[in-house]
Amino acid sequence: MLDKEYLNKRAEYDEKTKGLKTTGLKFTSVSDEKIEPLYGPDDIENINYLSEIGFPGEYPYTR
Repeated sequence: MLDKEYLNKRAEYDEKTKGLKTTGLKFTSVSDEKIEPLYGPDDIENINYLSEIGFPGEYPYTR
């Protein structure tokens, strides 16, 4: 569960950066998945760290 402080800070950040100019470039992974400008704990809430991310240099080689 995410704490209220993080959620408030994330909302402030999103509001502050909403109107900023961007380069207009589309950033994607080699799998053509969109890459977001910011990732936080809410993006990995439902991920099993050991089986889906793992440690650097170890299977599943996601880094």
